[in-house]
Amino acid sequence: MPATEWQRLIALPAQTPALDRLRSNTVGTLVVIGSTTGSPSFPLQPENSQLPGIATIRSGTSSEDPWGELVDGLARLYVMGATIDWEAYQEGRRARRLPLPTYPFERQRFWVLPSRADATAAAGEVVLKTPVWRPALTVTGERWAGGVWLVLADPDGIGDEIVHHLALRGAQAILVRPGEYFGRPAPDQYTIRVAVAEDYVRVLQQVESEWGMPRGICHLWAAARDGRVPHLADVDTTFASGVESVVALLRAVSTWGRRAGLELWIVTADAIATGKEEGPLHPERAALVSLAQVAAQESRDLLVRVVDATWKDGEASALASCVLQELLRGSPEPTVAAYRAGRLLQRDLLPIQAATVEKPAIEAGRVWWIVGGLGDLGFEVASHLAAAGSCRLVLTGRTRLPPRLAWQEYLANEAPTAIAKAVRRVMQLEAMGAEVLLAPGDVSDLQEMQEAAQLINDRYGGVYGVIHAAGVAGQAKPVQKLDSAALSSVLRGKARGGLVLDTVSRDLKPTHFIFFSSLSALYGGLGFGDYAAANAFLDVLAHLRRSQGLPALAINWAGWRDRGLETQAVYVTENRPQTLTVDEALAAFDAALPSGMTQVVVEPSTPGFPPLRPTESPPHPSRLLSEATSPALSGLPVPPGELGLPAQASPTKQSPGPSGLLATIRKALASLLSAPEEELDADAPLVDFGMDSRIGLQFLQALEEQFAVELPLTLLADHPSLAAVARYLHLRLSPSPGV
Repeated sequence: MPATEWQRLIALPAQTPALDRLRSNTVGTLVVIGSTTGSPSFPLQPENSQLPGIATIRSGTSSEDPWGELVDGLARLYVMGATIDWEAYQEGRRARRLPLPTYPFERQRFWVLPSRADATAAAGEVVLKTPVWRPALTVTGERWAGGVWLVLADPDGIGDEIVHHLALRGAQAILVRPGEYFGRPAPDQYTIRVAVAEDYVRVLQQVESEWGMPRGICHLWAAARDGRVPHLADVDTTFASGVESVVALLRAVSTWGRRAGLELWIVTADAIATGKEEGPLHPERAALVSLAQVAAQESRDLLVRVVDATWKDGEASALASCVLQELLRGSPEPTVAAYRAGRLLQRDLLPIQAATVEKPAIEAGRVWWIVGGLGDLGFEVASHLAAAGSCRLVLTGRTRLPPRLAWQEYLANEAPTAIAKAVRRVMQLEAMGAEVLLAPGDVSDLQEMQEAAQLINDRYGGVYGVIHAAGVAGQAKPVQKLDSAALSSVLRGKARGGLVLDTVSRDLKPTHFIFFSSLSALYGGLGFGDYAAANAFLDVLAHLRRSQGLPALAINWAGWRDRGLETQAVYVTENRPQTLTVDEALAAFDAALPSGMTQVVVEPSTPGFPPLRPTESPPHPSRLLSEATSPALSGLPVPPGELGLPAQASPTKQSPGPSGLLATIRKALASLLSAPEEELDADAPLVDFGMDSRIGLQFLQALEEQFAVELPLTLLADHPSLAAVARYLHLRLSPSPGV
């Protein structure tokens, strides 16, 4: 369009009919170039509209600061996810980059707390949200994609397409395919075992020695064409090629020790429920997406991105085009990019319920099957159902109770036991008027759940509702340190268990099928990669059931607290309540049940604080911090012995004593925070220095590398000052008496 035409159009006022037409289409954000003088009452974001609007000059010619309003519009676009060409914006000005302090050192807090009136107004409200996917605001552009790339190729040709396009841009691409053993059929091709970290290490070392440091790795093993509905017989294989292979790859990269500047691109197909799919969704690939999101949060020197596309859009070339579009764009945000019909979509949360609703009527005789019903969350829900009206509860768990004649014997035992606790819970439910049927079994065991379903069918002929509340939270380890046994334990209870229940419950014809998921599936959380993966599996399994015409509801819970519950809040962010009270959670359950939604998000809501955005991972450290980090404290690998690789002998390290340790760790933290050492009081709480969960993880990694010791993720919570950390390390590193 000629410049004169742009000038004429910019001078015209915004026209409401045209804007209404934009709203009717899939437009993510509306930018009005120019003023709204000609239509002063024009609403940029009218009531009930989901189309955010930004005016670059909101008050027209009467503006006292039109340039400031233009800059404000750019800032709003940036916050909403647009990529701004700041160099072009600063062209012609003598601007310079000024890194600002990232953390406070005044040891004073300035949190903006909600007023008492606001807090009172919000009391008792239940705010539910649901994930929605809208077109993302991105500025297209191409970066140079040269260097050495490893392409973990799929069997359908996406990898071959990517290799071809990378070669056209001057890159050297190495193909890696899954196999039963490590091999090298051609100079630029390898075969490896998908879940064996040692094979990845060998490839990385050989590629570095022959071609140079790899720039990036493109993982395509979870993008294969598969039009089948996921089946129990295939789930172990698909977990191996997806979740387990990425865990092994991350461990290998850490062992290899050349992470700085490396990019890991994980490509999935039909793993995200955007509402624009026609083929079957793949919950096991959704697990990989959330695992990768946590890996991105935990990695300070490794860029991790996920690109999800769909085979609905065409052949391998169409999916390769989506991957290349993201790979060449190279932006670190969003961490998870979903492409549908060639367009980049971004996830947001849409409120669906703003106030408390009446409890759904639970008629007498309704049958509820609660898996995990004797656990903390399951028992609270069972008590809630029993209190709301006489009902029949089928409780399933791995704890097998003795015959009723022996219950008094267990209750008479003064020492608390799991069996005695379960017996008391059953008796409490029966005292509330509920009929309780125990159907013990492991939810991940198909045969045991078939027996439980048969017992229910024989007794009641079906169920009104199924609630999957079983599962374990994992061991709070970074993704790169997850071992196969721990990973399998978390995935088995929630993910495989959900698929087993989906299979065995179909003949019972439930009206409601509810998966208890977690906020970690959306937000991630340091140390919760396995737990986030398992819950993301349940979320997409719910969408898959809905696409088959079956009832399904996944509830992404925050942690529950009070009444002695031991559940955890798996996404931690500063200055924000992390958990729900049991009463808040049960009120949300009542509101979600009749909502008609497939996925409902229930997170704590505090007036005055903006909502968390699941599309955004915590930001990478600023250049200021990365430049200030001592080389001695960064980039060192995990000890090879953790992978079973030959470890070089090293001299025995002697603890330098508490004072020497204190000086060392103070120096390490000062380097990370770019703060003077003398300002870090040894006895002051670490949070006073601006310590948050992300910088805390970096601090732990630095200490592990410095002292060659593995530290628990809970170290800084249990020892919340430099002096306390020094005392812990002194005890840990000191040789035992007599050794």
